[in-house]
Amino acid sequence: PARVVLDSTLRMPSNAKILEPDAPTIVLTTQRSEPFRREALRQRHVDVQVMPRGPDGVDLRSALTALCEAGVQTLLVEGGAKVITSMLSSGVVDRIIVGVAPIIIGRGTEAVGALGTTLIKEGIALTNRSIHVLADDVVFSWDVASRWDP
Repeated sequence: PARVVLDSTLRMPSNAKILEPDAPTIVLTTQRSEPFRREALRQRHVDVQVMPRGPDGVDLRSALTALCEAGVQTLLVEGGAKVITSMLSSGVVDRIIVGVAPIIIGRGTEAVGALGTTLIKEGIALTNRSIHVLADDVVFSWDVASRWDP
């Protein structure tokens, strides 16, 4: 599998483990990134592609089109709230997988940001639930249907 990084300004550290040569890495960035940073990554055999800018960084539809054209058929997204929210808002998510560990840390970090609605009827509908218990962890998964339609 290839690793894909969305980094609109190339702010990731040059010694990030994701850049190690043990697997192919594709970095999708925008014109906001410094050309010398792009070239430095290319010198390390990292596939750097400049994408159009979207409202929250790299334009997701352009990024997914580029990945599809490069032969990527399946994409696992591990992201923070910003990436997950952008993916959900753009309507490009097919399936959601959520892991729950038996550890409570208090407030924690936000998993999904604002999606532009507070009404259940405008939410994103999830179908085909699956639950897996792995030791003490629980993994939930759903297909993303669409915005909820009663």
